[in-house]
Amino acid sequence: MLSDQLLNLQRVAPELHLAVAGIVVMILDPFIGPTRKRWLGWVAFVGALLALFSVHVAYDHRGPAYDNLINTDMFSVFVHAVVILAAVLAILGSLDYLEQEGMQRGEYYALILFATAGMGILAGANELSPPSSVLK
Repeated sequence: MLSDQLLNLQRVAPELHLAVAGIVVMILDPFIGPTRKRWLGWVAFVGALLALFSVHVAYDHRGPAYDNLINTDMFSVFVHAVVILAAVLAILGSLDYLEQEGMQRGEYYALILFATAGMGILAGANELSPPSSVLK
């Protein structure tokens, strides 16, 4: 049987992948020259694809996480898939456009990844008030 903490992490696996990919993009951004910023888009694309595949992990371990603050159910899994797919398409569509306009920036891709992670958390939020154990 899996520990509670490992189950919690598996239930928020898409957000973890998106956040880690966003952090990697932000760390790599200052070290990559202006002519190679397109690679950051591909790093973000791979991170978003990993998050899309990790929706399956969250689906396999549905249930409440983190003292019932997040609930991984069929609705949140569906929203995760739709939002992450939209992020993947936005990243792909931005690669050539930003290159043509000369606006390739790593923070753009990181912002897409972090915003997608936030939308996933909102989709799985059980309620927007603290758990009852905190109020006691």
